[in-house]
Amino acid sequence: MATLWQQVSEALEAALRQIETSAGYRTDIGQRLRPWQYKAPTWDELPVMEVRAGRVEPGRPAYGLQELRIGADVLIYLPGGTEMQTLRDHAADVMQALGADPTLGGLVDQVRVAEIEVDPGEPERVSDGLRLAVEATVETDPWTL
Repeated sequence: MATLWQQVSEALEAALRQIETSAGYRTDIGQRLRPWQYKAPTWDELPVMEVRAGRVEPGRPAYGLQELRIGADVLIYLPGGTEMQTLRDHAADVMQALGADPTLGGLVDQVRVAEIEVDPGEPERVSDGLRLAVEATVETDPWTL
């Protein structure tokens, strides 16, 4: 059986795959989700969205349970010099997709966007123009990951 951490990662990716204009979003970036890689995508692959595992922070146990915060970074790579409005559209789509099911199908207590970083980058270069730090919170037994 997959770990809770893996299940949250898969549920997050499933939510992000729903981002397409035919479903009422501003962009189709959900169709460009790929497994996280150590190297940036090439110019021909753009735009690309990846989900990178982030920090996992166990809270203090209380009453036999502990709060577990599972972090992930949603990275959207775009051509450098992309307009700010396009970056904002992508950020809004990610937030809308996560808001459509803030418990990831009942898997977690809450998922939220904790931070957004925007960097349009330099023209003619691949830019990780957008990073959204996502945090899922769940109460679980102290020895579950």
